[in-house]
Amino acid sequence: MFFILNFLAATQDIVVDGWALTMLKKQNLNYAAVCNGAGQAFGIFLGNVLPIVLVSEKFWNKYWRTNPLPYGVITLQEFFYFWGTMYIIITTLLAIFQSEKYMYNPDDVNLGIIKTYRLLFNILKLRNIKKLAIILLTIKISFSSVDAAFKLKLIGGGVTKDQIAAIETFIVPFRIGLPFVITRFTSREKPLIHYFNTVPYRLLVGVFFTIIIYFTPYFLVQTGLLLIVYKVVLVLMYILLELVICIMMLMAMSFYASISDPKIGGTNMTLLATIGNIGMVWSKSGALWLIDILTFKQCSNIHSNSCSTEYDRHVCDNSKGTCQVTIDGFYIETFLCTIYGLIWYCIFKKSINDLQSKNVKEWHVKTKELRKKIELL
Repeated sequence: MFFILNFLAATQDIVVDGWALTMLKKQNLNYAAVCNGAGQAFGIFLGNVLPIVLVSEKFWNKYWRTNPLPYGVITLQEFFYFWGTMYIIITTLLAIFQSEKYMYNPDDVNLGIIKTYRLLFNILKLRNIKKLAIILLTIKISFSSVDAAFKLKLIGGGVTKDQIAAIETFIVPFRIGLPFVITRFTSREKPLIHYFNTVPYRLLVGVFFTIIIYFTPYFLVQTGLLLIVYKVVLVLMYILLELVICIMMLMAMSFYASISDPKIGGTNMTLLATIGNIGMVWSKSGALWLIDILTFKQCSNIHSNSCSTEYDRHVCDNSKGTCQVTIDGFYIETFLCTIYGLIWYCIFKKSINDLQSKNVKEWHVKTKELRKKIELL
């Protein structure tokens, strides 16, 4: 069911990308990224943060109710029913009332599914695309530790899921409004340069966030002013993290839109976005896997037992001990990722400037070559 759902969502995603490229004028293509960023932020709020808050009995009993009740405002099942119905209605109305005018262009090409995928491989063979792919597949390693585990570490430090959901609810207006604010203060001409220049700031925010995570258990047992200061700082760091993530996403999407070939609709832009998403997914998955390897433990009553194997943990349990963390792999990995990010920044600076200076036509399969390749396909 999830495969079918994601397949249909991905299909709509490609169509919307293609629609944006053909509907917007060339000088307004950056607004496709703005709408994408604001829309995703609002959508994540509706589909992720909002149901956590509405279903949580702890949240409503603590912040809103005078008499505690054993349930939230709605059930998760009711939430799915409502938005499932709304999704069908909105999509149907869009299909009925949103008409599109077909403007004939002699350069237009008609492709089937098989030809489209073969054409994608031809696009991937372009020298510039290869360079960009290497950048997109390696950049996210720099932030993977914090991106993958900071919420888990906050929860492990004593912050509840409901409190995280409350913070994310509070910063939703920032997430939605940031793309519109950022686009006013950044140049539309060099989005890839802006993407690259944000890397050091994102690394710095990640370091500060890691420090906050480290001291979280200490501050949560405090009362009065210290606890209030901690909560304010946590929210501010959340906003700063959202700011640098939003800038990088917005600049990346603007660059994808500026170099994508409108003759093949959203297929070109979606290919670039997919490469970027793969870079994010593999680095975050790898980071979660590596944290466990870099974490060192010791049995509480057998000091020679490092709890490194299943047998060691079994022995510790039988002796009525517990495997206690002596060195948390999250902090080691964050340090390594930050160093990697600084090295990456120095290595790829020249390549970024070179790619940004390329003419947009150098990112496309030439029309004559494109038609020839299609005929061969």
